[in-house]
Amino acid sequence: MVQLRHQIAAARGQTTRMRTTAAKVETGSGQASDFEAKYFLAKRLAYVEVVGEIQRLAKERVMQAPLWELGFLNAVGPRVDESGLGLIALHPYSAPYEEVRLKK
Repeated sequence: MVQLRHQIAAARGQTTRMRTTAAKVETGSGQASDFEAKYFLAKRLAYVEVVGEIQRLAKERVMQAPLWELGFLNAVGPRVDESGLGLIALHPYSAPYEEVRLKK
């Protein structure tokens, strides 16, 4: 009998906690929309405006930079006896450097 009373008391306590939590959730959901409207939406719109302005200025001033520019190291010139270009098929550089001969 005592055990049954403890189970009933525990169930009542749990029910009370659930009701309190449900009331807080109902109150909180109304407050959350007010909070979002007051803070998040305004900041998001401001962020969108700032980003749009930055993008517009970047396009207006034509800010461009190459992603990668090849610096060709080619052994061609008045001091080179035989050009290294084309010694290796489909290789864009002058190679092999070990076999570059200079004019004497």
